[in-house]
Order: sequence, then C-alpha cells, then structure tokens
Amino acid sequence: MKVKLQDAIVDYYTDILAHCFEPNGDRLGVGTTTGKIVVLERDDNTQITHVADTMLPGNSAVLGLHWSSKGIFIGAKSLLYLLKPEDIHHQVGAAPLPYVKFECLANVFDVCSQAPNDEKVFGACDDCKIRVWDVETQQQISELADHKSVVEVCNANDEYLVTGSQDGKIYVYESNLRTKKPVISFEVGKQTISGLDISQNSTWLAAGCKGSPIIYNLRNVATLPEIEVEKPGKIYTVHFDKQNNLWWSGTPGIVYRSSDLTGISAKLKSSFGETSIYHVFSLTSSNNCFSAAGSSTGILFSENGDYWEEMIHL
Repeated sequence: MKVKLQDAIVDYYTDILAHCFEPNGDRLGVGTTTGKIVVLERDDNTQITHVADTMLPGNSAVLGLHWSSKGIFIGAKSLLYLLKPEDIHHQVGAAPLPYVKFECLANVFDVCSQAPNDEKVFGACDDCKIRVWDVETQQQISELADHKSVVEVCNANDEYLVTGSQDGKIYVYESNLRTKKPVISFEVGKQTISGLDISQNSTWLAAGCKGSPIIYNLRNVATLPEIEVEKPGKIYTVHFDKQNNLWWSGTPGIVYRSSDLTGISAKLKSSFGETSIYHVFSLTSSNNCFSAAGSSTGILFSENGDYWEEMIHL
C-alpha cells in the first residue's frame, strides 16, 4: 500500500491517500491517514467550503475512498464503511456523521462499486482477496481469490472490474460477476500495482508502477508503447477523466497528462506558491474540475488541467 499502515496509526503521519468527487457533482470526499473524513464543496466561483467532517472509530487510517450513487464508501483496517447520501449534510455542532459498517476480516486497501446502479461494492484486501458485498444488506456475497499476493487496488464500471496486486498481476473480471474467473489477465513483472483505472469508453486500462503507466487495450488485449518520461519516479495513482485523458502521479510530485496515450500533453508540478505536495497519492475529477492530493494533507484544484488555481490543506 502507499504508506505503512502501522506507522500511519501509531505515529499519526498525516497524508491523504484517497479523495473522490461526488458523481456529477461539486462535492469532494477526502480521507486521511489519521481517520478523518472531510466533505468539501466547490461552487461556481471556485470557492471551497466545508460541508462536514467526522472521524473513523479508533482513528483508523482511510486507505481507500469511493463516492458512488449509494454514498461514500471508505476502506479501512478490517472494516468497510458507508456514509449514505442522506447523512452527508452540514453538521450541527460536533455531532459525528453516522456510518453503515460492512464486516471484514482483512484490511480494505481500495474500494469501488459496480456502475451504474452500484448494487455491489468491491474491496481490495490484504489477504489476497477481492471481497464483494451487497450494498443494501451489507452482507458479503462473494469473494475472488485469484490473486496470490496482497491486492492493492481495484476499479470498476458497468462492464469491468479490474484488480492489481503487489506481485504485478492484474485481473479483469466482468463487473456483473457472471463468471467469477478473470476474462483477461496481465502481468508487469515483480512490481506493485499501485494505480489502476479504466477509461470512460471501457477501451483502455492504465496500470501504475514506475515511470509512466502501462496501457492495455481491453478490446484486443494489446499493450501500447511506453510513454517516455525524463525522470521516472514511483507512480501512486492513475486516473482517466471524462474526456479519456490519462493522468498519473506519485513521487517526486509531478502530475502528468496524456491526451492521446502516446506522449505527455501536460506536466504540472504539484505545488502552489511556496507549498508542495511531494507524494501525490490520489487524483480525481468532476465535470469541470481536476484535483490532486497527497502528503501533508494538501489538495490542489485545476479547471483547465494546465495549471493549478487553488491549494488547500486540511
């Protein structure tokens, strides 16, 4: 995973490992390694306001976060949580937001759901399994056990569920789980898959390890030529926006964009003024905004993807 779980809990080393925009909305859910969940809202004038915040029990580190039509799913130590839409509201006083708990016997490093109805939620777990829960009942209904190493990341849409592990294996399933075996598999060697995303048109799969993402064509199972990067660094996150631009970042803090999947279209330092995010752990976008987050609870915002308009710290 991106940081050592024990260090995050014991030493209170505070980073943002995951943040995600509300589907077709302007609210942003953010989770930190000290267990804080924050909901922000960005208005038409690009002003950012605080909507709500709460803490996970025991200050458990937020390892994964995904905002779907069912609410905000939060992956943590031995538990999966859900903040339902009706419970995400401006708080009165310091009342904590109510959680729905999904029982889990493993740490949930990443979380995603089956679009468009989000009836199933998937968790990438440190016991080498992908767990599947029914959102309405909160009961585990299945598990996928093809990985032989810790599963770091997962992502899903209406067609595919994709998973990646620490031994460089990537499995592609049908997201409806009509069959519980992978329909496609890839291997990148003995490298941890730390970022994984599917393009909006379900044609491309990007996997992040180091340098530039490995890009696969899911229609013909071909691999695109590697995009050249001057100083290859560790990749922690990859992201396809709604225009199928591919973004990636990690260490040292540079955010890259490729519009044609063959070369770099933009390169942004993850800094604003005198402040920088050295480790970028999370990328997300809405219809009109792109955001990067990571070390020292920094969050950057851009409307055009060419430069940052604002940076905040939690």
